[in-house]
Amino acid sequence: MGKLHITVDAGNQRTLKFEWSGDDHDIAGIVRRIEDIAEREGVTPNQLTHSFMRFMAGGKMLEEGARRELLLVAITYFVLALPTNNPEMPGTISNYAAGDNIRAVLHLRDNGLDAEIEAGGFSYAIH
Repeated sequence: MGKLHITVDAGNQRTLKFEWSGDDHDIAGIVRRIEDIAEREGVTPNQLTHSFMRFMAGGKMLEEGARRELLLVAITYFVLALPTNNPEMPGTISNYAAGDNIRAVLHLRDNGLDAEIEAGGFSYAIH
């Protein structure tokens, strides 16, 4: 079972930290959930998860409850959908997350996102 350690720096001293653990079945469940919501809303999964990132970058954080849980699922999906950027481990993080400890730090800004990803087989930054 893999574990994601996710930190979201939304600026202005607003930080969200959480961990997610799961296996391939759990990963497929997250992907399916986001794909179902995106289809219902008439957008792609990437558009849906990016809208959550913009929501947070705009200064909004959600309190406990169903909406916050959906936000955490969307952030987890976002991280799982990132490429590994490692030719020896092609594809996205979702292909390897069930067997690895992965640290993801997302820095949300008004004009975009920076990300730092570290795992056993890959480590990189997105600017």
